[in-house]
Amino acid sequence: MAISCITVFHAHLPLRWSVGHAAARRRSSENLFAVVELADGTVGVGEGLPRPYVTGETMDGCWGALEAFDAEALIEAWPSPHAIDRALGVFVAGEQPSPSARAALELSLLDALGRATGRSAAALAAEVLGLEPPLAGEVAYSAVLPFARPALLRLLCYGARAYGFASAKLKVGRSVEEDGSMLEAARRWLGPGVELRADANGAWSPEEALAVMDVARRVGLASLEQPVTPSAWGELTERLPVPPPVALMADEGVCSMEDLVRLRDSKAIQGVNCRIAKMGGLIPAARIGRAAAGLDLLVGCHVGESSVLSAAGRHLAALLPEARWFEGSYDRWLLRPKLAANPFGFGKGGRALVELTPGLGVEIHLDVLERLAVRRLTLWPPREGRS
Repeated sequence: MAISCITVFHAHLPLRWSVGHAAARRRSSENLFAVVELADGTVGVGEGLPRPYVTGETMDGCWGALEAFDAEALIEAWPSPHAIDRALGVFVAGEQPSPSARAALELSLLDALGRATGRSAAALAAEVLGLEPPLAGEVAYSAVLPFARPALLRLLCYGARAYGFASAKLKVGRSVEEDGSMLEAARRWLGPGVELRADANGAWSPEEALAVMDVARRVGLASLEQPVTPSAWGELTERLPVPPPVALMADEGVCSMEDLVRLRDSKAIQGVNCRIAKMGGLIPAARIGRAAAGLDLLVGCHVGESSVLSAAGRHLAALLPEARWFEGSYDRWLLRPKLAANPFGFGKGGRALVELTPGLGVEIHLDVLERLAVRRLTLWPPREGRS
């Protein structure tokens, strides 16, 4: 069961259509994949998505961190999940962390180890965290409504309601007037039976956020996500009435345990978006989510995730059974290339099974990944001239 090869890929994934929010608009996604091959032929695949506006990391920064990484630390750690977790800590230490690089490597190792031992990635993560073995079950994903013109947003809202979504999140962050109008329109088009949330991706100033909150309260928002930049949370909190007009959720504001502790202890937030890539993998995301007890949890995703991260998201859902909302599994509808043999999606009402099969439970076409790769790097065995 020894590791014979570890390879990382920077892949360019075209999307079927443009998807936008306040921080970015994209027609493609730049994803980081790690592939671990064992001596017996077992293969594990992991994924990360560097997003500068979320964590400050870039693809080039992640690549540099991987080039500088001594992969022998993983060979020595294998096959202990605890030791793997410790060995990967270097990617989230220091002033320029690379959580996406850590996530890709961690998921590939958990996938390979799980397949080799017949255990799920969630079960391996639970062992590290000292939790009871997670159980399979079902999740209900929320609809996510991107930036769109009113006519298109109306169709999206009607479609979400017809498809049976119980919850929907609207991307906002343009202007106070336009956002207020869109919130009111989305509430009308979704109807009273669909829970409504909003996400500004840090686009507003504290003054703008306060101005929109009256509308947010009036339309009954269940949560307002990342209304301001992480650096402006303190100012916004100082000016909010107690209790706040609408529950506030941190996304970009909580990428590490330190972030969570600071905002939780200051009572600045009522919820946290747990995303695997931004937090550095399945184990750190579950660790942060468990530490957020008492806050509303969203098991979230990045735009452009493949089924690798979608599968990992379902394992995270199993580790965080108290989570209130779920987003993700858009591979089947959003990605142009068929990277996965079984692309993840969801059924009516956003419902999907959490099946804790060995590893992550997704099969990746490695030949397709090779074709999509912009660059590749062999971490193990070390090439000549590299220690």
